Amino acid sequence: MKMNEPIDEVAETKLWMAVLQQAIEDMKSDTYRIEASDWFTSKRHGVGSFLWIADLFDINAPLFRRIVLNNTSGLAEAESSRIHYFNKILVRLTRRAALCISQ
Repeated sequence: MKMNEPIDEVAETKLWMAVLQQAIEDMKSDTYRIEASDWFTSKRHGVGSFLWIADLFDINAPLFRRIVLNNTSGLAEAESSRIHYFNKILVRLTRRAALCISQ
């Protein structure tokens, strides 16, 4: 691919959505929980980092991070407003995925 060729935004959206969804699933896994937790808590802003993906999807990174870490580790019950926010994000990501798949 040449540097000046247009990027396939649909494919990229699917890719980064899948990365985020996989990281959430990995938080539930005994095998990958530590790596996923490290990824969610990293302060990096580079391509592929949690903060970069959160920015890409217009997600409130600190809030999303707290919800994912608390809900998957079983340390605390999230407040209803945070659960509502998390559900809104998941619905938005699901809709984007459905749009991408239908194209």
